[in-house]
Amino acid sequence: SVYTRSAAEENGKAATEGGGAGDQKPEEEEEEAANFGYHDGKKYTLKTYKAMADEFKATYFKGAEVGEEEVEDAYWNIVTSAEEDVKIEYGSELHSTIHGSGFPTNGNALNPLDQATGSVYTRSAWNLNNLNASSLLRFVREDIPGVILPWIYVGMCFSTFCWHYEDHFLYSVNYLWEGEPKLWYGVPGDEAGLFEEAMRDYAPELFVQQPDLLFHLVTMISPKVLLEKGVHVCRAVQRAGELMLTFPRAYHGGLNTGYNVAESCNFAVTDWIPWGWLSDQTYRSFGKSHVFSHPSLLFSLADDDDSVQTAMWLLPEMMRYTELESKAIKDLREMGCTDIRPMNLATQGVLSKPIVGDSNTSVVLTGKRVRKQRRDGQVVSGMDEIRRARDEDEFVDECCVCRTSTFLSLVRCPSCPNIVACCEHASSMCSCPIGNKFVERRYTDDHVQRVIDHVSSRASRPALWRVQAEALLAPGGGAHPMRSYTSLAAECDRFPRFLEWAFALRDRLRAVTANARAWGARAQEVLAVTEA
Repeated sequence: SVYTRSAAEENGKAATEGGGAGDQKPEEEEEEAANFGYHDGKKYTLKTYKAMADEFKATYFKGAEVGEEEVEDAYWNIVTSAEEDVKIEYGSELHSTIHGSGFPTNGNALNPLDQATGSVYTRSAWNLNNLNASSLLRFVREDIPGVILPWIYVGMCFSTFCWHYEDHFLYSVNYLWEGEPKLWYGVPGDEAGLFEEAMRDYAPELFVQQPDLLFHLVTMISPKVLLEKGVHVCRAVQRAGELMLTFPRAYHGGLNTGYNVAESCNFAVTDWIPWGWLSDQTYRSFGKSHVFSHPSLLFSLADDDDSVQTAMWLLPEMMRYTELESKAIKDLREMGCTDIRPMNLATQGVLSKPIVGDSNTSVVLTGKRVRKQRRDGQVVSGMDEIRRARDEDEFVDECCVCRTSTFLSLVRCPSCPNIVACCEHASSMCSCPIGNKFVERRYTDDHVQRVIDHVSSRASRPALWRVQAEALLAPGGGAHPMRSYTSLAAECDRFPRFLEWAFALRDRLRAVTANARAWGARAQEVLAVTEA
């Protein structure tokens, strides 16, 4: 059956901050149980946690040497048993800038690896602290822990990462530094709906109590059950020194087979852009706060990312957002809300402020920054702290109904100054007449059109290039300067690799130039012989 607080769901966070489980009051424990939540565990050093984890596993298996398959079988026996109750502590979501990243960071005197070979590993693209310097997330304004900046996970036997997908349907990467393997189960992103249907069908009572249950990472169900319901499930074993990638909207979960240390973060490449839209709509349907504003990211990409590949993915999504905004404002006018004003940017909260970034922005952490935070005893914000900071912000930037970002437009009511709404929820934000409310827009129609035209010109370049290339290669097309072929072939190198037809044409252009050079060389040889 689905487990919520037996076995690994009894996990406490063995982080270095927070009270132990014994510090909680009975009513607090009852509230957590009702919400299928986690609570804080004991405090450990890495050494004492490993000793505890090793002792637990040895005791549980009575000193026998067991492999991952034996641990896996025991785990699912616990999960499906109504009688056995096992308490596990999991050091999850530890901020790397406080507790230290396994990867060296620039100038960090506390990391011997950094001192010895910092020039190699500190700048490596596989260093998770550097990953988002070349990801689309480099345009996100906040250093969001666990998303932009890595989180550390210290696990023990049976510690669990329950079924979930990543924030905003992002990609994720997990590197296992040391210890025993992780077992992963994964569902393809295009079967997320089928997975959710199977979960609701198997445990409907849990979803009645908490419709957004799967957002809370507290529910595990056997892959065998999912397979019986027609869901495709993959299984993988991750060992020390290996990377594990997850794809957009791909539900995944798993367990640790013993003590281990891992580090992970999210990233985004261009084909994620449409998934961002889907996550936006999913969050709105559940009233879930966004980690960052998706339309803000899109407009930053439009301004600062000049790549053809980004433009090709970006254009349809920008058109979708702007067309929906225009339609919503038109509908409001027809309902009697005719006061449309420029947005007062001085009253924008964190989520709706424009994302600042450019293609050269680096998110590599410096050792100075890490040391200062440790020395001053500062606690770097986790997602709860970031959301709390947004809640405490003087200015509101989320729709009070669906909690979506109000980056492009928002509705205000003079009688209810402490709330704003997206255009779709103007009527339900308060009981005041719709005619008393007014709309604020960040961009004019002309500005939006200029931005879209700018993106469109980049996105359409491969099609225009194709016309030029085919004209050069057409039989009987006449003579053309060599530089026409070489410059056109060079431009193709900036196109995305999935345009196979473009690279086939590029190869033909290069074959023409190679053949022309060969004939030119042969002609020089003939002329030299003739002159002799």
